[in-house]
Amino acid sequence: MTDPANARTTEQDITRRHFDAASDYWQRIYDDDFAATFTGYSLRTAHHHILDQIAALAATDRVQRVIDVGCGAGVTALALAERGYTVSGVDSAPRMIERARATAEPTGIAVDFTVAAADRLPYASASAEVVIALGLLSNLRDDGPALAEIWRVLKPGGRLLATVANLVGVDVWVALPASAPILLNSTRLRVPTRRLGNVARRLTGRPIKPAHVLRFGRSVIPPRYADHLRAAGWREVTYQALAFGPLHPFGLRLIRDARTIRISDGIVRRADRWQWLHNIGALVIYSARRAG
Repeated sequence: MTDPANARTTEQDITRRHFDAASDYWQRIYDDDFAATFTGYSLRTAHHHILDQIAALAATDRVQRVIDVGCGAGVTALALAERGYTVSGVDSAPRMIERARATAEPTGIAVDFTVAAADRLPYASASAEVVIALGLLSNLRDDGPALAEIWRVLKPGGRLLATVANLVGVDVWVALPASAPILLNSTRLRVPTRRLGNVARRLTGRPIKPAHVLRFGRSVIPPRYADHLRAAGWREVTYQALAFGPLHPFGLRLIRDARTIRISDGIVRRADRWQWLHNIGALVIYSARRAG
């Protein structure tokens, strides 16, 4: 019988190795050269949204320290430090942290970058006003331990800002049947789907399909995940969609990224009027306050 703990470790290790191997890509994706790609567009959108959200929080509440859990190459952490916040960044992928430190060193920007897992944060309890987690929770098989740690390091009344992938996003429906494993992963077929995926991962060391079709971790249904956070004790839970795409009919790249970006921008503008659109965005950001 397979030890669930070992299976979980294997899956997490594969994810960590992926981000280690692709650390250069995940750093450069924020550059202007990648702004025309949908991935670059969506990540930059989330990056700037986080900066604006924290600035808005700082206008009404005291925000001194920010912890970036799953900081990757440190792009957002460094931008926050430039704005005067005390910032710590943690990631489980050592090469990501190496890149973050290498980027920070010549600038003189002080950010504490550390290699650590999200469920074992190396920080004191109640030590930060804000924790950000961009893409982290979608890459965890079980987000409970990480959310508990984030709760622990936040001060009472502190704020969590987290982006997650949407199980029922427009990108998933457009990509059917290629995206079927994403939908099956949330049904009774989760176990056989996982087993099939694990076989492919062990043989290739990679996901069964490209990352733009099959995600590494779990996806969520926006209103249900909001309920999940509330059940865990979080308060003032809200969410909104930041991007709608990529749009790859049948999993094929038939629509240019530039057009998809224009479509996404148009939907985002309409989402303020038609709130239901936030439930079908591909990239969703949650804001939640720690009780206390």
